[in-house]
Amino acid sequence: MPPIRTENFSALLAPNRYKIYVETGQKRPKEFPAWINVIDMPYQGYINQQISGLGPMVEKPEGVQFTYDQPILGNTKTHTALSYGSGFEITYEMWRDELYGVMDLLAAELRRISDYRMELDAHNVLNTAFVTTSYTVFDGVALISASHVGLDGVTRSNTPSVNVQAGLTGFQQGIIHFHNLTNERGIPMVMVPSWVMISPQFVFTVQETLGSAYKPFSTNNEINSITEDGLKYMVSHYLTTNTNWFMFSDKGDHDMNFNVITSPMFDYFDDPRTKNAVFTVYQAHEPSQADEWRGVYGAVG
Repeated sequence: MPPIRTENFSALLAPNRYKIYVETGQKRPKEFPAWINVIDMPYQGYINQQISGLGPMVEKPEGVQFTYDQPILGNTKTHTALSYGSGFEITYEMWRDELYGVMDLLAAELRRISDYRMELDAHNVLNTAFVTTSYTVFDGVALISASHVGLDGVTRSNTPSVNVQAGLTGFQQGIIHFHNLTNERGIPMVMVPSWVMISPQFVFTVQETLGSAYKPFSTNNEINSITEDGLKYMVSHYLTTNTNWFMFSDKGDHDMNFNVITSPMFDYFDDPRTKNAVFTVYQAHEPSQADEWRGVYGAVG
């Protein structure tokens, strides 16, 4: 892309413009740090290994030797970051003669597009949660699947058998799922759902579902059965399918991870050969993934 030159943006050199619109409204705050594990990658191409614990105890008849057990070694996953960058160049004359400060505002635009790239890649783990074309968890299937085969050979699911929209019925099924979670050897485990993530179109439905002391959309004054679970909700503006919804535990309990090896680096320099001003941003991270599926439940709605 050639430099931004006076001949292409002569309107910004004319003194008769009353107001110049670059962007209106406030910049949207970052959403992904609230729900995903942001990890500083130790090095490019690091590997995670899956291994089970011990299985349930078996009967030991009198005088008989103990039955020994051992963990089951599972699969591995390799994590590799991608590099991203953008920038622009302004001729010295354009920088000197432009009257409205637009060139200064363009430097702030680099922050906007850097944040947007990170939001898109951080939400990858959810936007591709129902397919295997982007990534798979340790067991080789999608993050949200009815076909999670454990190291013990048992098939488990973290999605309803019949798809249901965000609302009371779906949330009840999700809470029951968390109560019934077992580990790779079939032993019950504690993992508490804390959050429901929805797209904006379901914000009022979820407010009425989670914020009402009584069963929503009913005239019988029945008690709302999920208020005691303390579920909170967040609205994501980066879900690519509006009907998808998710329920998951707090950060650190689930395994949805956004690996960052280079945080955004913003640079500015004057090219001594031309006196042009050059602005750049560089960052490197892996589109988010999950190695372990437990702690996340969802439906396509």
